[in-house]
Amino acid sequence: MAACLYLHAKCLAPILQIFRPKHFEDDLKFVRHLGQTTGRWDAQSEILIFQDVNRGGNYLRRVLRFRASGFKASVMAGQILESVPD
Repeated sequence: MAACLYLHAKCLAPILQIFRPKHFEDDLKFVRHLGQTTGRWDAQSEILIFQDVNRGGNYLRRVLRFRASGFKASVMAGQILESVPD
């Protein structure tokens, strides 16, 4: 999951974990589900669900972006699924 975090979130994640241990649960769930996809359409669906989660998220997630980057995750998923037919 660390590879998908925004840089500032990556730097402060250990401190945030102390004060809000469940803060990254949605991100971990997203990465887990994205890793279980078998095609580009499934991956795109997971990314859209994650976007919805972030829209309704708290100030840290929504405004300050202390969360995984959907864009970074989609690039990684695209690289992994490149050889998988739709």
